[in-house]
Amino acid sequence: MTVPNTARRYWLTPLLAAAVAGAFALGTWYGGHRARTMNEWADAQLLSTAIDSVRANAIDSLGSDELIRRAVTGMLRELRDPYAALLRPEGIQRYRGSMMGDGEGMGLTLRREPNAAGVARVAPGSPAFVAGVRAGDRILMVDAVAVGEGWKQKPGDRTRTFGDSSVLTLWRAPFGDTLRLTVRRTSWHMPAIAEQGLLADSVGYVRLATFTSHAADELEAAVASLLQRGATSLVLDLRGNMGGLFEEGVKSAALFLPRGVVIASLAGRGGGAPQPHRRPTSRWPSLPLTVLVDGNTASAAEVTAAALRDYHRALLVGTTTYGKGVVQRVVTLSKDLSVRLTTARWLTPTGISLSRRTGNGALATGGLHPDVLLDDATPRDAFAVPREWAPAASTRVMRIADSLAMFALREGWPITPLALLEARMRTSLAPSTPRSARDPLARAEWITVGTRLALVRVLEVGHEREALLRYAVREDAALRAGIDVVAPGTEVARVFPAPPMTAQPMTAAPLTRPPKTAPSVHAPDRWLVSRFRGVQLLPDSMPAVATTAAEHPWPRIEGTRAGHATDTLYALHVGTRLGMPALAVNTVVQLTGSTGTIMPLTARVIARRAFRAPRRPDAPANADPSWRYGWSYLVVLPHRDVANGGGAVPVARYRGWLLAPVTRR
Repeated sequence: MTVPNTARRYWLTPLLAAAVAGAFALGTWYGGHRARTMNEWADAQLLSTAIDSVRANAIDSLGSDELIRRAVTGMLRELRDPYAALLRPEGIQRYRGSMMGDGEGMGLTLRREPNAAGVARVAPGSPAFVAGVRAGDRILMVDAVAVGEGWKQKPGDRTRTFGDSSVLTLWRAPFGDTLRLTVRRTSWHMPAIAEQGLLADSVGYVRLATFTSHAADELEAAVASLLQRGATSLVLDLRGNMGGLFEEGVKSAALFLPRGVVIASLAGRGGGAPQPHRRPTSRWPSLPLTVLVDGNTASAAEVTAAALRDYHRALLVGTTTYGKGVVQRVVTLSKDLSVRLTTARWLTPTGISLSRRTGNGALATGGLHPDVLLDDATPRDAFAVPREWAPAASTRVMRIADSLAMFALREGWPITPLALLEARMRTSLAPSTPRSARDPLARAEWITVGTRLALVRVLEVGHEREALLRYAVREDAALRAGIDVVAPGTEVARVFPAPPMTAQPMTAAPLTRPPKTAPSVHAPDRWLVSRFRGVQLLPDSMPAVATTAAEHPWPRIEGTRAGHATDTLYALHVGTRLGMPALAVNTVVQLTGSTGTIMPLTARVIARRAFRAPRRPDAPANADPSWRYGWSYLVVLPHRDVANGGGAVPVARYRGWLLAPVTRR
């Protein structure tokens, strides 16, 4: 079939028009592309010209590599991204290793001791663990260099980095053997779980130190082990956990949430819809749970804490968290340089983006606000001595306590019951009280500190980690509060029962009246409201016990405040039922340790308040098992209320002691 000439002309005309239009469009695109390319090269040329000009003309110039590095560093600084950083190869390796859980150093948790470094803990699987270093050992020399006052290890450091191969000279208890061990640096996995064990009344405890690779798997294994041992509730400790991998935070929260819920969402560049992150699995969606947090709880740890709070699975106990609601990634620039940048913000299940915390206490903004607010959630070092003590006094009490501990270990003193061992040590230390501790208050404090040091030493050397954990509950306000939330009425102090108060006479006269400078009787109400979110103040209609009666445990001092003429103490007695016996107003009380150590101080209860607070965020209004009940007391303690003109102890030192009614015969 043929096509006529007229038809052919009509067919070619549109084709030629399309070709002309395409050529025009191509030219327009090419011109714009060339202009954009030239502008991009012009920007790069500007930076290159500036670097060349500085290198050629500045009086104190640097090499090209250093100038470029500093230019990139300056650019990152101008982003106002506090987490952005330029990483060299060693920095990249260290950063990625920290995310994977690669251990650094020898795996030793150390503390400073006179002329030595005490080994408080050895990380499982670490080079020191493999070499045979034990908790309770003392490092006397490192590579034949004595460890003394000039050694720069700080007491709070987690590890110390030695050479690739170091020879440690150790002193080992209880017989004082000296041995030399060669510790070789090797790659090892630092566990994400720093501590686990059973607390009183089947309360499990897990301290998750970091969110490295497989942290959620380690958490799952730890919780499963505790439940198999009989735990019926859990305290999850995220204090000091600065985060890690975002996905591990999501997986950890999913263990305790219904399957499939949105745990967190990522909002990136461009204003698109946040990307939800969820997990299809769940293990313990109804296990009673409390989460401990503090100012160093950040990033992935906040992902876990926020999800458990938003889904009403756990109350947060402690202080306001760090407030790091962003996610970083590492971008490779060259073979030798990479840059760490913030690439997204994460949102809580309720759609909140965390901001950096500012301020402290009830006035803090940003971060996650706890449901039970403490004035201090930091764990106390069980081997610490009071800061105000002179160095000579600290050294002496450490040496005497150590001698007692070694004697107890050599003689085979039984560790259980722990209260009996502590009482035996207190009795043994009493004759060694120095002359400087003549007044009753200083004497009681010296014996208390020395007994604690000796007991901790025995537990460390005997590898009694769980007993040491239980012992630490008394001086850890966050742990005590966490137990009160998850298992009210547990009465942790029952582990260390106090003897009858008539066993030791009082040395100070009781108060005749509250001082004029005493705080308002409404202070317990304000303190309770600031401490417990959702607290309900109850009318004071419960019966008060007589001053001669005592119910174990007695109220614990959980808040302190210094005053001019008096110190103010806030005490709590937490239980599970309405109508618990309470101390009457105007009751004269004394401060006592949970094993019977008596501070020769008298005080007076000037106000009390009954309350109830939720055990979980969505506690029904009329469901008693969902609430915990208790009494709060306001107690005034005059300064220098000690026989023979003794002085006052820093008010914060009273925290964790018990209030016992004074009984006389």
